[in-house]
Amino acid sequence: PIDIGFYEYQYISRFSTMPQIYVAEQRAGRGTGDNWENATDDLRGAIIGAAHPEQNAKEDRTIYVKHGHYVSPSLNQDGTAFPIHTSNLPSGKQLNLTIKGSCTGIGLGSKAVQNFSQPSYIAAHPQMTAQTKQLFDISVNSGKRLTLEGFSMTNAKPEKEGGTAVSGTAVKLTKVAKDGQMALRQVALRGNRVGMEVGKNALQEGGKLLAVNTLFADNQTGLAFDEQAPISVNHATLVNTTFANNQTADMNTAVPATYNSVAWNNGRNHMPKDDPHAAAEERKYYN
Repeated sequence: PIDIGFYEYQYISRFSTMPQIYVAEQRAGRGTGDNWENATDDLRGAIIGAAHPEQNAKEDRTIYVKHGHYVSPSLNQDGTAFPIHTSNLPSGKQLNLTIKGSCTGIGLGSKAVQNFSQPSYIAAHPQMTAQTKQLFDISVNSGKRLTLEGFSMTNAKPEKEGGTAVSGTAVKLTKVAKDGQMALRQVALRGNRVGMEVGKNALQEGGKLLAVNTLFADNQTGLAFDEQAPISVNHATLVNTTFANNQTADMNTAVPATYNSVAWNNGRNHMPKDDPHAAAEERKYYN
């Protein structure tokens, strides 16, 4: 089924009131998302609700996602499985959104335990692979931070007779406004047409893109910037990233701020040579 996004989820507006939401592959208890014992299985609804908190919200939002396999039961009209559009966060409030995958189901809040050897796996719904253009479509408004952590993402199409169907995009970055930041941490983007696609206007207002400990592998292209917006690469930073076995290229243009990263066995490599004096610059991105 196709929907128009947030409006489908008005009936679960309670998610918009919760600073912390707990998600598991299988619904638990009352399914309210208050804790692991009552985890919701509605990742899409949790994301949309957390990105649209009530107007009097004062706390940052965090979604804790237990390891498991997640697909969206519906798509936006543009073919997005999980839209994250924080542009509707309360005006003037520095509310950030963090979505933490690889959770074990032990511990709450800051004590939630993650095991990155067991990631939360995001994929296209098997009955909607042809319609799924991107798993995530992301917009971050001014001054806000959005972080995705501990996920493996594959937007792959099944093979067809006489050839292989073209896969979709895992993460489409539509916009990060001034002083905003989109961060990937401990994320694997594998088996996609494009691992991450940075749109024409995504970083034009000075927003930042950060990828730390991120794997771009087995895609057609690992990381792609819109060729009509060459300045975008100057607002991106890659730290401890690996680009491997991407058929066309690791990325379609070099990112100058690339630290302690490696590219191998790609169709083409645009990875800049590592700067031996960049260790101090690299360390600051771990906080």
